[in-house]
Order: sequence, then C-alpha cells, then structure tokens
Amino acid sequence: MRSLGLISIALLVLSAGQGWPDPPMTSKPVTSKDVPPPGPAQTRLWGEAIFRALMLRSWDDQLPSSDALRMLVAVQRGDKLSPGVGWYDPSQCRHDWAWLAARYDANGDGRITRKEFTGDAEWFKRLDRDGNGVITADDLDWSQRSEWVRRDERSLRLLRAIDTNGNGRVSEEEWLAFFRKMAGEKGALTAEEFREIFAIDRPEPGKGMAKKVSKEVWTRCLMEGDLGSPFKGPRVGERAPDFTLPTPDGKKEYTLSDFRGKKPVALVFGSFT
Repeated sequence: MRSLGLISIALLVLSAGQGWPDPPMTSKPVTSKDVPPPGPAQTRLWGEAIFRALMLRSWDDQLPSSDALRMLVAVQRGDKLSPGVGWYDPSQCRHDWAWLAARYDANGDGRITRKEFTGDAEWFKRLDRDGNGVITADDLDWSQRSEWVRRDERSLRLLRAIDTNGNGRVSEEEWLAFFRKMAGEKGALTAEEFREIFAIDRPEPGKGMAKKVSKEVWTRCLMEGDLGSPFKGPRVGERAPDFTLPTPDGKKEYTLSDFRGKKPVALVFGSFT
C-alpha cells in the first residue's frame, strides 16, 4: 500500500512539472490557484526522494538522507510534525557552546565559571540559564532534548491556564480563582492532584491539537511548496541568496544585497505560528 501511495505521488510530481492532468487525490486545490508549478530542479529532487523512499523498505535507513527524502518519509509515515521530528532540526547559530567554550573555558572541563568568564556579569547571569553558578552546554541547548526547555513549556502552559487576563502575570485574585476551580467544594488539593496540575505533559484542551489531515493533503502541500522546500537553505556562515521583494502596497522594492555591509537584516523564511 505504501508503494502504491508513493507511485501516486510520483505521478503528482510529474503532472505538476510537465502539465499532465492532476490525479484525483483531492477534490479541490489545497493551496492557492496562483501557486506556480514546481520547476525542473524541484521536480528532479522530489523524483529522487520518491525513488529512494521506495527503496527504504529493502535498505532500511542506510540511504543518504536528503531534505526532500526526510520530508516525504515523515509525511508518509504519519509522523507528528514537531521540533526534532522529520526535517524539523534544531536551529543553528554561529555563537554556540563550542564558540563560547573555546574563548572562556580555560581549563577545558566543560564548565565556565564566573572567574573564567571575562565578560560582563550581567551576560554571565543570562548565559547561566539554570542559575547554578556555571555555564555549560546544557545552558545553551534550546532543543526538545533539554529538560529546562521541557519544564519551561509546562510552566508556560500552567501560566496561561491561570493568567485569565493574558497579561503574562498571575495576580493573587487569579491564583485564588484557579485554586477554587481545581479544589472545588473540597477546599483542598491532594499530592496526586498537585502532580496532575503542575507536571502535566498533555496539551491544553483545544490547543496544540491540530485537525487531522490526510497524508494525501500533506503530500500535495509538499509538492506545491506550502509545507517546506526540498532545497537546502544557507548554512551558518554562508551568504544568503539575493532576492528582491515588493512592499505590501507594491510601491517599492527591496533587494537583500542593498543592505549588505550597511545594517543587520533578519530573514524569516516561514512561520507556523
């Protein structure tokens, strides 16, 4: 069944790139009708990914993994698209732990003390995320592997549940209202109930629970470029490709290279927020 699905995808790629009729995968376009069809380079990448995906069952996961292959396999397996899953890799930065340790970890023990850190005290405090008096690689880990990140997510979830006016703070009134809601007529909470409240790992009701979408729809979104790109983006230290974009009102245009060497530019290529 999986092979038949991939063959259908191959037909979809060819139809998008060569003008063949669309196969009956969806009753109407998933994305805008104005979306241009994939060009030859994109069609070639998806074709290679489909060919490799068909061989994965025989070769396990020993084949070289391209971004296009990882995207296709994640969708076909029905993986939940989230940080660390599929092609959602952790972010990269030039000033990571290796960069910091090379400059301040004088004795090479994997820990930077306040004495070793020659920078400003305020910066040391910020970098020492867990506040234990030393900076380690864990303090700079923002991936889902970090226990601090997972605790922070749970804390923010609890804060949103209590902070009824959404100002980012919990007042005495909001705290008492939350307690009354949780305790009910009992007027007290047990240890088990505290664990349920403060150590929850499940999403809030109605939040973080995306509507189930079929694999065919996700695959169509991939092919139309609405769920990512099969092309590798620039890596840390590489120059971003030049481009020109109009302003929302269409009255002006901005070219990336016009800012090079003049001012910092933040580029956001996509957002799922």
